[in-house]
Amino acid sequence: MLVLEAFFDETGTHQGSPVTGVAGFLFDKEGLQRFNNGWEKIGCDLEKPYRTAHCAGRYGQFRDQKWPPWRCDQLMGSLAVLSSETRIAGFIASTQQTDFAKLSADTPSLARWGKSIYSIALLQCLDMVGWFARQRGEQNVYYWFEEGDQHEAEARDIIKLASLDPVLKKRFRHGGDSFVPKGQLVALYSSDQLGWEWQSNYAKLLRAEENGSADRYSESDNFKTLCGNGGQIFIED
Repeated sequence: MLVLEAFFDETGTHQGSPVTGVAGFLFDKEGLQRFNNGWEKIGCDLEKPYRTAHCAGRYGQFRDQKWPPWRCDQLMGSLAVLSSETRIAGFIASTQQTDFAKLSADTPSLARWGKSIYSIALLQCLDMVGWFARQRGEQNVYYWFEEGDQHEAEARDIIKLASLDPVLKKRFRHGGDSFVPKGQLVALYSSDQLGWEWQSNYAKLLRAEENGSADRYSESDNFKTLCGNGGQIFIED
């Protein structure tokens, strides 16, 4: 019986990003319904699918004068609160390109599971979700992934192989999966924000370490909200 659904999106695949990976949230049926209902209220004025990078950077649909900076900030804050109040747990898997290149060179067997950070990070997230689901009992998870990453075809093939392997299927609690376009499932907006906040805060920390101000570094309010007071955000970095 499928009782849990996981939503994942890539992050940091753009040129110049300090870290690349996959992030997302796990919902039960009730939490997912509450998220969907909540988004209908806070995102009702959007004309196109929501993108955190656009909202934070004030471009795309957020260039419009009806979206002044304070309103964009309010929308991002509301989304963070909604996600934290409805999700069961969050998961992030990422690495820096240079670190991944070294790991791949030192571990040739890694190529069996993919040659891109996206594919490996995605599998790491499945592994974390599977572990988490096992702690809650024998629950299967349906996985939703947002389409569009340049290595999507590779990831699709890897997940298919894993789903056909009885050991991995059980390990990941794989109950099915789909890749869907942006905007088809609003719960993926929560994953989009978690991923964007992660790579944005990561970049901020790196800059602080470079200029000697790491002791004054602080995560953004939205990332703190997404993580929540009770934790339940699992990170593989």
